[in-house]
Amino acid sequence: MSIRTVLDDRSIYSHVAALLAALWWITHAVLLSITDVRTHRLPLRLIATMSAGTLLLLAGAAPVRLLPAVLCGLVLAGVLFLLALPRRGVGLGDAALAFPIGVALGWTGWSTVPVWALAAGLLMSLTALTLLALRRVEWRSTLPLGPFLLAAVLPALLL
Repeated sequence: MSIRTVLDDRSIYSHVAALLAALWWITHAVLLSITDVRTHRLPLRLIATMSAGTLLLLAGAAPVRLLPAVLCGLVLAGVLFLLALPRRGVGLGDAALAFPIGVALGWTGWSTVPVWALAAGLLMSLTALTLLALRRVEWRSTLPLGPFLLAAVLPALLL
């Protein structure tokens, strides 16, 4: 098989573009998680880079599926923004992070969103209970939400 045949085959190109989008997304997810654990902040510049690169690569994979993915990202970001308004628990960085999470979830279908929400809640609850039992945190301690939101994408996509 020649290189020209591989490049002309849209299905192979779309698989490669989707794989590159996943790698881009995962790399940024790891960087954002590390930053959030260390500083309790999610840099908006890094979230914007994550979103733009993911959208660009997914547009190359299958432009038809891009609109539902963007809509899912906007809805999820809007919901988390409304949760961030009281300024208790969910931060504006978490609301911004919901957009690239929603894009990843919306790419596969809207049915992944409830699974993601449940998985994020369970991951955070189990982690908090474990840290409390080990006496690593107190009841008044705060945990960064971003890593749990990002980690919950994997079980949502696999189920």
